[in-house]
Amino acid sequence: MAGADRVATILGKLAGDAPQPKYARDGVVLLSPFDGAGGARVALEGMGIPVNRHLSAEFDRAAQQVLENQFPDIVQSGDVRQLRNVDGEKVDLMCAGFPCQELSRANPKGRGLQGDRSGPGLEEALRLRDEFDPTYWMFENVVPKRDEDMRSISRMIGTEPVIYEAAEFGPMQRKRAFWTNIPQSLHTQSTATFRSALDDVVPSRYLKPDAADYMYRVHADGKTPWQRHGKDINDPKVRTLTAGLSKGMPFNVVRLDDGSFRMMTPEEVEGLFGYPRGHTAGVSDTQRYKMLGNSWSIPTVQHVLGDLLRQ
Repeated sequence: MAGADRVATILGKLAGDAPQPKYARDGVVLLSPFDGAGGARVALEGMGIPVNRHLSAEFDRAAQQVLENQFPDIVQSGDVRQLRNVDGEKVDLMCAGFPCQELSRANPKGRGLQGDRSGPGLEEALRLRDEFDPTYWMFENVVPKRDEDMRSISRMIGTEPVIYEAAEFGPMQRKRAFWTNIPQSLHTQSTATFRSALDDVVPSRYLKPDAADYMYRVHADGKTPWQRHGKDINDPKVRTLTAGLSKGMPFNVVRLDDGSFRMMTPEEVEGLFGYPRGHTAGVSDTQRYKMLGNSWSIPTVQHVLGDLLRQ
């Protein structure tokens, strides 16, 4: 055998004998309060990390149905307040996207952590972290509109956040804060575009031939729905998609090359968020849009969790 061939054979054997990362080999026990469409598990399995046990808390019935359809082995507690670690179970990873409604800049009347959703939700998530003592944890939310809320959240969790813009990882804008004890690394910029996530042909029920009249109508404040919410197929990255998608116009319409408008299909929205197409099937389109609008950018979460593949 020639020297070069012998070296190649040795290197090949070494590569084949190299141990898999711990979590890719052994899998994880996942604790996922406020589970939504199951974004944490989708992210992990897409990374090649099996989920051996999935402890979930999600009160929305449509989301519960999607979770049960996709993950028949799920252990579902419903309301997060009912989830308890009565058996002293050990958890590898906890992922908690606690409610954002009171913190979001889109809600000018939101009371921040003093409101009846975001503050109590964070407190429940922190209780679960104390009870289950996960090896790794991740909290996620919008970048709060008030600096004092950001400081309070960081103090309560015990670490400063990293801020990621989902457009760096995929075709959709979505700036979010992540508080985690998982080391973070550099990443390359995604070249994925909005257009690349859309289908050339969609069922006729998604076409909106009269949308232009509404989208370009000037409202009392002098602005049009297009100026506030417009999405054009030639935008490099689509504006942040929210639960408002479930209301249709003006949140879920796209202007095409010929100037006409149509809605994005649930499957297209799944792709924009990084979910497999069809992941949220089995419930109404309205519920699918709402669920996805409240969800995570899967590629962004995979980056946040990426160091688990280096353990």
